[in-house]
Amino acid sequence: RVAAEGLNGTLAGTDAAVRAYMRGVEASDARLASGAVDWKLSPAGSGGAAAAFPDGVKVQRVREVVSSGGTLTACDLSGGGEHLDPESFHREVADMLGSAGAGADGGGGGGRGGDGGGGTMLIDVRNHYEQLVGRFPGAVNPMTRSFSEFAGWADEHADELRRADRVLMYCTGGVRCEKASAYVNELVRVVGAGPDDEEGSGPPPTVAQLKGGIHRYLDAYGDDGLFCGENFVFDGRVAVGAPAASAGSAELPEAVRRKVEETARGVASCEECGGRGAAGEEERRPAPLALRDERRCRGCRMLVMVCDACAASYGRDVFCPRCKKDGIGVRGGTAIASEIDRAKRRLEEPAYRGRHAKSRRSTVKRRIALLEERLREHGAAERPGD
Repeated sequence: RVAAEGLNGTLAGTDAAVRAYMRGVEASDARLASGAVDWKLSPAGSGGAAAAFPDGVKVQRVREVVSSGGTLTACDLSGGGEHLDPESFHREVADMLGSAGAGADGGGGGGRGGDGGGGTMLIDVRNHYEQLVGRFPGAVNPMTRSFSEFAGWADEHADELRRADRVLMYCTGGVRCEKASAYVNELVRVVGAGPDDEEGSGPPPTVAQLKGGIHRYLDAYGDDGLFCGENFVFDGRVAVGAPAASAGSAELPEAVRRKVEETARGVASCEECGGRGAAGEEERRPAPLALRDERRCRGCRMLVMVCDACAASYGRDVFCPRCKKDGIGVRGGTAIASEIDRAKRRLEEPAYRGRHAKSRRSTVKRRIALLEERLREHGAAERPGD
C-alpha cells in the first residue's frame, strides 16, 4: 500500500530473497536508508509464501496506509503518542495489572488500575476479531469492526480517556497506533480545555504506544511475556505465534501472572458457547484458523470465532457480540418476531425521522429485513416434512 503519508506492505519468500529485497529498497532512495524502514521478519508458515499470499503480489496506491475511512486523515502524525520499546511497555502494563482493582481482561471495558479514575488505560486499537486470537490482559476492546470506527469510539469515550493519567495503546505492528494515538492525544486536550476542567482535574493524560506493535513485543518476550495468544495478520496465515527463541523472558509477580493466565483461558474461545460446546460438553477451543471466510457474522459479515460444534449446530446463523447486543442475533421464532416489532417501533421515533436520519433509518430497515428472513427460515424449519 503506497500513500503520500508512507508505505506499508508484506512480502514473502526465502530468507535470502527477502533480505536481498530489503537491501534493494534501502539502496533505492536515501529516505529509505539508515533504519528508516521498520522491517519485521516472521515465518511464512507451513504452506510457505504461496499459502500466505495466494493472489501473488499486489501494489495499491491509496489515500491512507491503513484506511480510517477518512476519519483520521486530518491527524497530525507529529502529535502521536510516545513510542515505548517492548521492555518499557511491558513494565507499564505489568504495573497497571499489579495495581489495586485492575481487571484481568478488559473485554469491553476494564484496562485501568484503581477505582475508575486516574491510573493507566490500556487500549487495543485493533478490530474485535483480531483480539479473539490474542491480546494483552486488561486491555480495553473498542469492539470495532474496522479501523474507520476507532475515532467514533474515542469520541464516545472522551471523558473516560480524559480521566486517565496515562493512555497506552497497541496494535499489530504499530502502524495504526501512529494515527490513533495522535487522535487520542489531540482529543484529550480538547476535552480537557473546557470550563468544567479548570479545577481539580489536573493535566491531560500522557499518551504512549507500543513501538513495533505486538510483533516486536513477541520478538522480545515470546511466550514468557504478558501477551496471550497469537498475533492476527491479514494474510493466509491468519495468526502468527511467538518466535521459537525470544530475546528474553519475564519474571511476573504472582498477582500479575494470575491475570495473564485468566486472560489466556479466554483467548480463542468460541463466541457462541464460550468454549463449552454446543451442548455444554467438554471445553472446545477453535483454532485461530476458525476465523475463516465461511464463519462470519450473519448480521455484519465480521469474522467470528466459532467452534466446529457450534458451526454445525447453527450453520450460517452465527453473530458477533455487537449484532447480538443490537438484537439481530436473537434465536427462536417468538424472540425474532418481538425484535422485528421493536425495530419497527423505533422507526416511528422522532430520532429516526427527517432527512438527517436517513442513514439511521436505513440501518434499522436492513436489520428488519434480516430478521424477517430469519423468521421465514425459522418457520420453514418448524413445518413438518412431507
